[in-house]
Amino acid sequence: MKIKNIKTWITDLGNTKPYTIAFKTVDSLYRWEGRLERSSEVQLMIKSHASCASALEEAVLELHSYSTPQWLLWPAEASSDYAAWLSECCTIS
Repeated sequence: MKIKNIKTWITDLGNTKPYTIAFKTVDSLYRWEGRLERSSEVQLMIKSHASCASALEEAVLELHSYSTPQWLLWPAEASSDYAAWLSECCTIS
């Protein structure tokens, strides 16, 4: 993800939606339009309820600067304490 003010974007997304977000800068190597590309990108790990997945995908794709951003989704199990905390901070309204 290449966004000028990534921290503001992440904060805005986290404040307005029921998600928790972790992020880090990564070096990426990939093929794009027939060429091998290398770039520094921001990788997000967004944690939420499965019921929020469609709305989250829509928000990320709308705001993302890439025409084809990576979007991966998979279910996960959490410890009971972490699951309780996540449910509390990601209350679905």
